[in-house]
Amino acid sequence: MNKKMFWLFGLVLFCCLLPLFYAKAAQALSVHMKKSVLAENGSGVCCLDNYLEIGSFSKTGCSGDKKNLTTIKAKNKYECRKKTLQKKYRFADYYKTTDKFALVCVEPCSFNDQKFFDSSFVGDNIGLAKLKQATGNILPKQKMEIHPDKDGDCEYNEYFSGSSGYKDGHPFICMANYYWFKKLKGTQVERDYGYYEKVKSQTLTVHEPIHNIFHDYQKGQAPDYVIQESFCKAVSLTIAGQADNYFSDFFSGNYTLKNPPSKSVAAYNNFFVYSLASRFGFDENDMKIFFQKYVSDSYSTKRGNARVKAILDEILHQDTAASFVDLQISLK
Repeated sequence: MNKKMFWLFGLVLFCCLLPLFYAKAAQALSVHMKKSVLAENGSGVCCLDNYLEIGSFSKTGCSGDKKNLTTIKAKNKYECRKKTLQKKYRFADYYKTTDKFALVCVEPCSFNDQKFFDSSFVGDNIGLAKLKQATGNILPKQKMEIHPDKDGDCEYNEYFSGSSGYKDGHPFICMANYYWFKKLKGTQVERDYGYYEKVKSQTLTVHEPIHNIFHDYQKGQAPDYVIQESFCKAVSLTIAGQADNYFSDFFSGNYTLKNPPSKSVAAYNNFFVYSLASRFGFDENDMKIFFQKYVSDSYSTKRGNARVKAILDEILHQDTAASFVDLQISLK
């Protein structure tokens, strides 16, 4: 084959293969464009929590609380946000829910970390399951709204810890978990994502809802904060493995029954359960019975601290006034 014939053969071959190349390229482009259109128009939905009045965008669908969730079409996060705000709902950058609680971070969220959020949701489920065990299946009356860190609804408190209250009638809990996740990086106590999936990380998830239980089931008046806080810490710290029992030094604060803490020291809010344990043998099983009776109509004619005492007297078969006297807690 001479040189002229070689080039002629090559030109013919090129002309024959060119249409095939274009056909393949066009097919690939068509598939890519089709996927792009699907991603734009059908890859996600807008989930509206009509109880908490929160909207969020999801690529996997809305689940976890069939009673309160509505699914509406949304091409993307921005359209979902627009539709959410039109309903005068809050928009959440992160949202996962069960019928008992939702973990949310409403805009503007202080973090951009899906793995942290997902791990927190796993851990919160474990923590609340442990709380139910400790109280005999008692949780706050209404669905809880839990914020793992600072966002459009929550600010850090002075201790960068947690707080509980109410929003539109439902329990509303703020934490600073991501703050500590960042703060402790590079230290000997650095926390990885797995930490947030374990019960040892669930101190606040257990602690804060107990305040809501005290308020939700009060008979006219909730007990003083010093009683609530001591019970909250006793339950949460034993669940998280930070205290073995109610005789722990954490609860005594190195004070004794003969020398109890005054209101001006931090140990004051921890000591009540220590006093009950030391004087009357109050333990974790008694704590469970206490909550069972607290949510019932037992001693419904009594209010606040006096009702707590009446329940404790019944459980422990003794007059528990001495523990109230230790901390100068009023029984009027």
